[in-house]
Amino acid sequence: MEHDQELNNNLRKVKEKFMLDLVDKLNRINRDGLEYGSSALNVCYMTSIVDKQILQCEEFLKDISRGYFIEDYEEDSTGYTNGSIEIQCLNATKTYTLKFTESYCGDMAQCYPSFKLSERHGVGEYEWNYFEDDYEEYEANFNKKYSAIYKDIEQKKKERRIQDIKIQMEMLSQELTALES
Repeated sequence: MEHDQELNNNLRKVKEKFMLDLVDKLNRINRDGLEYGSSALNVCYMTSIVDKQILQCEEFLKDISRGYFIEDYEEDSTGYTNGSIEIQCLNATKTYTLKFTESYCGDMAQCYPSFKLSERHGVGEYEWNYFEDDYEEYEANFNKKYSAIYKDIEQKKKERRIQDIKIQMEMLSQELTALES
Protein backbone atom coordinates (compact mmCIF):
# COMPACT_ATOMS: atom_id res chain seq x y z
CA MET A 1 0.00 0.00 0.00
CA GLU A 2 2.81 2.38 0.92
CA HIS A 3 4.61 1.56 -2.35
CA ASP A 4 1.43 2.36 -4.34
CA GLN A 5 1.08 5.67 -2.49
CA GLU A 6 4.72 6.55 -3.27
CA LEU A 7 4.24 5.59 -6.93
CA ASN A 8 1.10 7.73 -7.16
CA ASN A 9 2.94 10.69 -5.60
CA ASN A 10 5.81 10.29 -8.07
CA LEU A 11 3.42 10.07 -11.02
CA ARG A 12 1.59 13.19 -9.81
CA LYS A 13 4.91 15.07 -9.73
CA VAL A 14 5.74 13.85 -13.25
CA LYS A 15 2.26 14.89 -14.39
CA GLU A 16 2.64 18.38 -12.89
CA LYS A 17 6.04 18.89 -14.52
CA PHE A 18 4.70 17.63 -17.85
CA MET A 19 1.69 19.96 -17.66
CA LEU A 20 3.93 22.95 -16.92
CA ASP A 21 6.19 22.04 -19.84
CA LEU A 22 3.24 21.39 -22.19
CA VAL A 23 1.50 24.68 -21.35
CA ASP A 24 4.82 26.53 -21.68
CA LYS A 25 5.51 24.91 -25.07
CA LEU A 26 2.02 25.73 -26.43
CA ASN A 27 2.24 29.31 -25.14
CA ARG A 28 5.63 29.74 -26.87
CA ILE A 29 4.07 28.38 -30.07
CA ASN A 30 1.26 30.92 -29.63
CA ARG A 31 3.72 33.78 -29.15
CA ASP A 32 5.77 32.78 -32.19
CA GLY A 33 2.67 32.16 -34.31
CA LEU A 34 1.06 35.49 -33.46
CA GLU A 35 4.18 37.26 -34.75
CA TYR A 36 3.51 35.66 -38.14
CA GLY A 37 -0.26 36.20 -38.20
CA SER A 38 -1.40 32.75 -37.05
CA SER A 39 -4.48 32.49 -34.90
CA ALA A 40 -3.92 31.71 -31.25
CA LEU A 41 -4.33 28.24 -29.80
CA ASN A 42 -6.78 27.92 -26.91
CA VAL A 43 -4.21 26.43 -24.57
CA CYS A 44 -6.59 26.17 -21.61
CA TYR A 45 -9.19 24.29 -23.67
CA MET A 46 -6.64 21.99 -25.30
CA THR A 47 -4.81 21.03 -22.12
CA SER A 48 -7.74 20.89 -19.68
CA ILE A 49 -8.59 17.27 -20.45
CA VAL A 50 -4.92 16.28 -20.40
CA ASP A 51 -4.62 17.81 -16.93
CA LYS A 52 -7.74 15.97 -15.73
CA GLN A 53 -7.09 12.55 -17.32
CA ILE A 54 -3.37 12.00 -17.94
CA LEU A 55 -2.89 10.15 -14.64
CA GLN A 56 -4.78 7.28 -16.28
CA CYS A 57 -1.84 6.95 -18.69
CA GLU A 58 0.50 5.39 -16.15
CA GLU A 59 2.89 3.83 -18.68
CA PHE A 60 3.31 7.20 -20.41
CA LEU A 61 4.08 8.95 -17.12
CA LYS A 62 6.57 6.25 -16.14
CA ASP A 63 8.30 6.58 -19.52
CA ILE A 64 8.60 10.36 -19.36
CA SER A 65 9.70 10.27 -15.72
CA ARG A 66 13.18 9.39 -17.03
CA GLY A 67 13.27 12.50 -19.22
CA TYR A 68 11.50 13.74 -22.34
CA PHE A 69 11.51 16.39 -24.99
CA ILE A 70 8.34 18.01 -26.35
CA GLU A 71 8.58 18.45 -30.12
CA ASP A 72 6.90 21.23 -32.09
CA TYR A 73 3.15 21.49 -32.42
CA GLU A 74 1.69 20.04 -35.63
CA GLU A 75 -1.39 21.93 -36.75
CA ASP A 76 -4.22 19.87 -38.24
CA SER A 77 -5.26 21.40 -41.55
CA THR A 78 -8.34 19.15 -41.84
CA GLY A 79 -10.14 20.93 -39.03
CA TYR A 80 -11.09 17.68 -37.29
CA THR A 81 -8.64 18.04 -34.41
CA ASN A 82 -6.80 20.78 -32.59
CA GLY A 83 -3.47 19.45 -33.79
CA SER A 84 -0.90 17.28 -32.10
CA ILE A 85 2.44 17.34 -30.39
CA GLU A 86 5.08 14.63 -30.10
CA ILE A 87 6.88 13.70 -26.90
CA GLN A 88 10.27 11.99 -27.28
CA CYS A 89 11.28 9.79 -24.35
CA LEU A 90 14.96 10.29 -23.64
CA ASN A 91 15.72 6.92 -22.06
CA ALA A 92 13.28 4.75 -24.00
CA THR A 93 12.82 3.92 -27.65
CA LYS A 94 9.34 5.43 -27.63
CA THR A 95 7.76 8.49 -29.09
CA TYR A 96 4.30 9.50 -27.97
CA THR A 97 1.85 11.55 -30.02
CA LEU A 98 -0.64 13.63 -28.08
CA LYS A 99 -3.50 14.57 -30.40
CA PHE A 100 -5.86 17.26 -29.15
CA THR A 101 -9.39 16.31 -30.20
CA GLU A 102 -13.00 17.15 -29.35
CA SER A 103 -15.97 15.07 -28.27
CA TYR A 104 -19.53 16.05 -28.97
CA CYS A 105 -22.15 15.73 -26.30
CA GLY A 106 -25.88 15.20 -26.57
CA ASP A 107 -27.39 17.30 -29.32
CA MET A 108 -23.94 17.87 -30.89
CA ALA A 109 -24.26 21.60 -30.24
CA GLN A 110 -21.64 21.51 -27.51
CA CYS A 111 -18.21 19.98 -27.82
CA TYR A 112 -15.73 19.18 -25.11
CA PRO A 113 -11.98 18.71 -25.22
CA SER A 114 -10.55 15.23 -25.50
CA PHE A 115 -7.20 13.75 -26.40
CA LYS A 116 -5.67 10.67 -27.95
CA LEU A 117 -2.31 9.38 -26.81
CA SER A 118 -0.50 6.95 -29.08
CA GLU A 119 2.99 5.54 -28.96
CA ARG A 120 5.57 4.44 -31.50
CA HIS A 121 8.41 2.14 -30.66
CA GLY A 122 11.78 2.54 -32.25
CA VAL A 123 13.40 -0.81 -32.90
CA GLY A 124 16.93 0.41 -33.53
CA GLU A 125 19.10 2.90 -35.33
CA TYR A 126 21.51 1.65 -37.94
CA GLU A 127 24.11 3.35 -40.10
CA TRP A 128 26.52 2.43 -42.86
CA ASN A 129 29.62 1.13 -41.05
CA TYR A 130 31.67 0.30 -44.10
CA PHE A 131 34.04 2.21 -46.35
CA GLU A 132 32.88 4.49 -49.17
CA ASP A 133 34.21 1.98 -51.72
CA ASP A 134 31.93 -0.65 -50.16
CA TYR A 135 28.93 1.58 -50.79
CA GLU A 136 29.94 2.21 -54.40
CA GLU A 137 30.20 -1.55 -54.91
CA TYR A 138 26.83 -2.06 -53.23
CA GLU A 139 25.28 0.66 -55.41
CA ALA A 140 26.60 -0.97 -58.60
CA ASN A 141 25.21 -4.36 -57.56
CA PHE A 142 21.91 -2.77 -56.56
CA ASN A 143 21.57 -1.06 -59.94
CA LYS A 144 22.28 -4.35 -61.74
CA LYS A 145 19.79 -6.24 -59.61
CA TYR A 146 16.99 -3.73 -60.12
CA SER A 147 17.89 -2.55 -63.63
CA ALA A 148 14.57 -3.67 -65.17
CA ILE A 149 12.68 -1.38 -62.81
CA TYR A 150 15.04 1.50 -63.53
CA LYS A 151 14.81 1.00 -67.30
CA ASP A 152 11.04 1.38 -67.17
CA ILE A 153 11.26 4.50 -65.02
CA GLU A 154 14.04 6.00 -67.14
CA GLN A 155 12.00 5.34 -70.31
CA LYS A 156 8.98 7.11 -68.81
CA LYS A 157 11.15 10.05 -67.74
CA LYS A 158 12.64 10.25 -71.24
CA GLU A 159 9.18 10.17 -72.88
CA ARG A 160 7.94 12.87 -70.52
CA ARG A 161 10.98 15.07 -71.25
CA ILE A 162 10.47 14.66 -75.04
CA GLN A 163 6.82 15.68 -74.65
CA ASP A 164 7.80 18.73 -72.56
CA ILE A 165 10.41 19.81 -75.14
CA LYS A 166 7.89 19.46 -78.01
CA ILE A 167 5.37 21.62 -76.14
CA GLN A 168 8.06 24.18 -75.38
CA MET A 169 9.20 24.19 -79.03
CA GLU A 170 5.62 24.75 -80.21
CA MET A 171 5.17 27.67 -77.81
CA LEU A 172 8.50 29.21 -78.87
CA SER A 173 7.61 28.72 -82.54
CA GLN A 174 4.32 30.55 -82.03
CA GLU A 175 6.09 33.34 -80.17
CA LEU A 176 8.70 33.63 -82.96
CA THR A 177 5.97 33.80 -85.62
CA ALA A 178 4.18 36.52 -83.66
CA LEU A 179 7.37 38.56 -83.28
CA GLU A 180 8.29 38.25 -86.97
CA SER A 181 4.94 39.50 -88.22
